[in-house]
Amino acid sequence: MRERVREVMRYSGPRMLLRHPYLAIAHLRDGRRRPPER
Repeated sequence: MRERVREVMRYSGPRMLLRHPYLAIAHLRDGRRRPPER
């Protein structure tokens, strides 16, 4: 399943930047943020 997700994102990732640049940048920013400490 993980390989399938990787395959789909390889295709759709660059298109996401063109179609919805704000959402793509927000997704990258959220991925780099540190999880809150408890």
